[in-house]
Amino acid sequence: MKVTIEGGWPAWLADCTDADLRAATGSGTFARGQAYAAARTVMRLHADGQKLVASVRGSGSRTYQTLVRQSSGRVRGDCSCPMTADCKHVVAVVLVARAQAAPPASAWQTRLAPLSRPDDAHGTAPLALLLDVPPPKSGAPARLRLRPVTPGKGGTWVRTGVSWRELESTWSQVRPVPSHRAAVRALFAAFRAGQPSWYGGEARVHVDDLGPVGWPLLASTTRAGVALMSDVPGQTVVLQPPSAVVLDLGRVGDGPLEASPVVRLDGDDVPLAGGLLVGSPAHGAVIPRADRLLLVPFLDALDPATHELAAGGVLTVPAAEVPRFLSSWYPVLRQRVTGASLDGSAPPPPVRPPGLVGALRFAGGHRT
Repeated sequence: MKVTIEGGWPAWLADCTDADLRAATGSGTFARGQAYAAARTVMRLHADGQKLVASVRGSGSRTYQTLVRQSSGRVRGDCSCPMTADCKHVVAVVLVARAQAAPPASAWQTRLAPLSRPDDAHGTAPLALLLDVPPPKSGAPARLRLRPVTPGKGGTWVRTGVSWRELESTWSQVRPVPSHRAAVRALFAAFRAGQPSWYGGEARVHVDDLGPVGWPLLASTTRAGVALMSDVPGQTVVLQPPSAVVLDLGRVGDGPLEASPVVRLDGDDVPLAGGLLVGSPAHGAVIPRADRLLLVPFLDALDPATHELAAGGVLTVPAAEVPRFLSSWYPVLRQRVTGASLDGSAPPPPVRPPGLVGALRFAGGHRT
């Protein structure tokens, strides 16, 4: 790494703590930044007394330009990466600069330093989970796979030393951050619970193997600081909060009616078509969208019939058959999945709830 200094290190650098960085960027971003710093991805670093400017090696062959300064009492960073600001590259630059700026410790400080470290310092290798969809065997459905990785040389992430089996073992050539290891082992325990007792060999863990409990376990894993990473360069993995599946009815004029299964995410209606249903029947979905990979747990698992409807994508009803669909089929669908016309082009008919009907009959010889 090439370091140049003109005017000294910024005064705010020494006071910028890990807690400050977590507050500015989030726990997940901070953990990924730690990994980038440990992997020596910061290639050039310049300080001018006010700010830091650096070149950081990203995924693949990309190199990003990062600027870090203090504004309104907090650390702020801008970056040429897709995140644009307060990203893992910003964290890595601050951590590396802070280490460079720190004065050499005296002998007595070196001896006492281990006593002040938290337990996590006994394991320093960050962990991440790499997500990919390997080519399925003939006739088999595609599945989202999870594999533990840790920083290697040159800014890469490697699986060496952090396989599921090695993380489960009491001995490993890699010493992961304990909280990361505990979270990943909890995922593997959920996987093992659903496997035959004779299961052996190297584990192949897929999200659907974990069942519905896998979603809260993944959320706990990210809260522990374990990053979720895609094998697609530049693609960010986003674990969404649980969402309901809605059957969106749409129509242009008097044309055909289209019924599309969607999930509502942050006010945006995202079609399930083109995504990957997780579980059989599905309890979640994986939806690629631009530069993001969305992991979406469902509020309620689908029943088998609704799963087949969602897996089939958009349902098209010819214009001449729309009245029959709305009068005969929509009430049946409504019992299984919420229906709506999110753009108002094909509002569904109201479905009246069941009611009691009484019949009064007078027998002969009775008075009223």
